Amino acid sequence: MGITVGVATVLMLAAVLVFRNGAVAASTTSVVAVLFLVYGHMYDALGDAGDHGYSLPATLILAIIVVWFFAKLPKRMHRIGRFLNYASIPLVAIPIVSIGLSLGAAPDLDSFRAEALKADSVPADVTRPDIYYIILDEYGRADTFEGFDNTPFLQSLAERGFYIATEASSNYATTAASIPSTLNLDYLPDVGTWGPEDYGMAQELADDHALGRIVEALGYQNIHVASGYWVTNLSRNAHLLVDFAPSGTLTTEQVSFRPGIFNFDKFRFGRLTRALLSTTALRAFIGSGENLQSDSPYPRWHPARTLRTFEYLKTIPEIEGPTFAFVHILKPHPPFNFDRFGNFIVSKEGFGPEHDTGVPDPYFGQLLFVIGLVLDAVDAILEKSGTPPIIVISADHGRRDQGPESETAILSAYLLPGSGRDVLYPSISPVNTFRVILHHYFDLGLGRLEDRMIPL
Repeated sequence: MGITVGVATVLMLAAVLVFRNGAVAASTTSVVAVLFLVYGHMYDALGDAGDHGYSLPATLILAIIVVWFFAKLPKRMHRIGRFLNYASIPLVAIPIVSIGLSLGAAPDLDSFRAEALKADSVPADVTRPDIYYIILDEYGRADTFEGFDNTPFLQSLAERGFYIATEASSNYATTAASIPSTLNLDYLPDVGTWGPEDYGMAQELADDHALGRIVEALGYQNIHVASGYWVTNLSRNAHLLVDFAPSGTLTTEQVSFRPGIFNFDKFRFGRLTRALLSTTALRAFIGSGENLQSDSPYPRWHPARTLRTFEYLKTIPEIEGPTFAFVHILKPHPPFNFDRFGNFIVSKEGFGPEHDTGVPDPYFGQLLFVIGLVLDAVDAILEKSGTPPIIVISADHGRRDQGPESETAILSAYLLPGSGRDVLYPSISPVNTFRVILHHYFDLGLGRLEDRMIPL
């Protein structure tokens, strides 16, 4: 806002010197500023017809025409300027009222995080195994798969000591609700039909969650591996943030999605700045934010992000001290960038059903390849871990393209050393995952909630 107002002020002063008329200067500055700021929205509205080679010159010509027209009507500009002033009132009032209403309706998010206080009483000599929470997005439950047998993968996990919750269901059918709920060990407020303020609440709960506060109080280093997806791309209570770009692995100081002013030299933009600039006329020069620079993180769907995430998983046991690793992988969720043999396509559309007729549909081709990556990473973690780790491999929701019965039916597998599997049961849902784990290993007394599926 400061940069925008500052630039507009400079333009206004320059226009006053040129036109010698304050009303003309104010009106031309306003119109030029609006055209500049909404260029990206207009470009998006053109869809496939959008071409900066035509739209940028057209916008520039329109600005010149408006400035010329206003300059020719200096005596009428006071009236036009007054109209523009009145027109600006609702433009400012609407977002202010919206923000006020959303703040007034916001739940007390600290109540979701209060459980962290109970972790302070855990004795220092209690064994703290590394904890891995690996989310495989939209990995459905085996009994919902038609024409595909997921038993070999489940058996491979069982051979490694995993408990398979054969009746597991997610508490919600969307990522935006499911993951924040799990990370805060509680159901979300009854939001009914979700609106913008509810998505803001979901991101707030995912960025600073009760589970992160608890593991920190327990003496864990909280490692957050970015997913590229807005809900789980950032964590304010993580000790180490990790992301991936063509230039290599980015850690806390380097991640370009963190808020901040951009660096023009390298085009490393903060998340808000990158989103804002893509709606302006600078869109023609910096792209939409998905054009990869060497230090720009991969988009969430990019196959390289998936491969690099699994490779990084194998290195976490080498970190000194107890670690809690949160890893959200946007596979086997579409787009289907991998086939079952590991061939990949760098495209938002991914492979279609005609690519490999040896599987019922491309979802299962990608799933088969991901299974191999999962087992490979698990084996590396187990081999390198000095103390048997806790590993939770779960989906955030089931397959949403297979009807309501499959939307919440999820893969849910637990590797809990010692007698940990005694606290598990076939129908456990994500809201209870870390309640039972933390109670069993650290005696936090969190208690279990009723396992429910909440429609949105």
